Amino acid sequence: LASPLMLGNDPRHMTAATKRILTAPGLLRINQDPLGKQARRVWRDGKLQIWVKPLRRATHAILLFNGGDTKTDITTRWSRDLPEASAGHEVEVARFPSCSDKPESAAACANWAKSGECEKNPGFMKSNCRRSCDDCPPALYEGRQATGYVTNAWESESEGGFIALYTARHVEPHEARVITVSFDVAAPPYAEPGPSAGSRDGAEVLHASPLKRRRRRAKPEAAADVPTADESHAVRDTASRVLASRAHPSAMAAATVAGGGAACE
Repeated sequence: LASPLMLGNDPRHMTAATKRILTAPGLLRINQDPLGKQARRVWRDGKLQIWVKPLRRATHAILLFNGGDTKTDITTRWSRDLPEASAGHEVEVARFPSCSDKPESAAACANWAKSGECEKNPGFMKSNCRRSCDDCPPALYEGRQATGYVTNAWESESEGGFIALYTARHVEPHEARVITVSFDVAAPPYAEPGPSAGSRDGAEVLHASPLKRRRRRAKPEAAADVPTADESHAVRDTASRVLASRAHPSAMAAATVAGGGAACE
């Protein structure tokens, strides 16, 4: 989420796994992305969830979470989970896995299937005329599909291009996998930007990293906020009496009366 990072545990006793999560550069960049967009859940199937967070440079972070009790695969589909981002990058692709009639039988397969040979002679027909007999395995994709270029957010390493979908394999119970996806092959992988100077509203800004606080030129204080000489003298005098009273508890009452107010330890 786009939020400050706060520890709710004792840093002296953090496990190695916790430290890895809190210090993973790729995850920190996603959390502190300057676009400032929140993640939202786009898919849920029982205890499996997929969350998407828009990032700068037309990139998206995707979290695939297994909330169940058994190891499983989780698949994100670009057309389902990132429909707007992927829509402008679709091209015609071949069916996968492929399924066709054997070339030597292809010319006759359609007629054989119409005459009922798929049921009469299933051994031969399913071996030579699978497509005509509608005996193909389910297609993972076909037709117009986008290719997403995936980076492993944990390791900040590119995993390559994936047509139509990406599957996180063997996700452990209560484990989350995080990737970043871009549909522009020319775009650099999502990573920490290099330093560059800029200005905004007349103030200098150092765009060094989304993890680092932006430094601005300090504004001069208004004249009304500057204490007068008499006020400064009064503050110093009162402070001296309070410090003296704390150093010598027996003088507490005298300091309080002299200062004209209440004192407390």
